[in-house]
Amino acid sequence: TIMKITQILRTLRTKAKRCTTPASSRRSPFDLLPEEVIIHILSQMGHPELMKSTLVCTTWNRIATDEVVWRQLYIEHFENHVNKSCTIPSALEMIKPNSHRASFVERYRQDHNWKKGICTESMLYGHTGTVWCLQFDDERIISGSFDKTIKIWDSESRKCKATLRGHYYPIQCLHA
Repeated sequence: TIMKITQILRTLRTKAKRCTTPASSRRSPFDLLPEEVIIHILSQMGHPELMKSTLVCTTWNRIATDEVVWRQLYIEHFENHVNKSCTIPSALEMIKPNSHRASFVERYRQDHNWKKGICTESMLYGHTGTVWCLQFDDERIISGSFDKTIKIWDSESRKCKATLRGHYYPIQCLHA
C-alpha cells in the first residue's frame, strides 16, 4: 500500500507542476487527494512522522491534529501491542474526549521513561494483604488493602506515616 501511495503522490506532483495557474492560487498536490486517502496515509505513520506531517500543508496539519487519527494511533501503539509495561486496563476508555493526542504524548513519555530507567519501581512493605487501590500525589501515597487497612506513605522517603484501622471490610477504593 505504501508503494501505491508513493506512486499516487508522484503523479499528483507531476500534475501540480504542469499547472498553469498563478502561484498564489496554486494548490498543494496533497489538496488533490481525498481526505480519506490522507487519513489513511497518516494512519500508516508513527507518531514522530505524524508530528512532522503537520508541517506539510494546512490540510495535513488539520488532519494530523484530528482526534480520530490520534485515537487510532493510541490504540495501535498501546492497546494492540504485546509490550504493555505500563498499561492500565481499559485506559482508552478513561481518556476524555478531545484529548487523545495529549494522552498519547503523556503515555509515550511514561513508557519511554520506564524503558530508559528514568522511572524505577520501589516496594512499600507494610500491608499483610493484597493492595486493591492506590492514590498518590507529590507528597504522599495512599494504599488500601484486603487486610482492611489504609496506609499513608511519604512519597520521598517511602516510609509509612500512618495506618488507618477499624474497617469491617477490605478496602476496595479510595477517594482522598
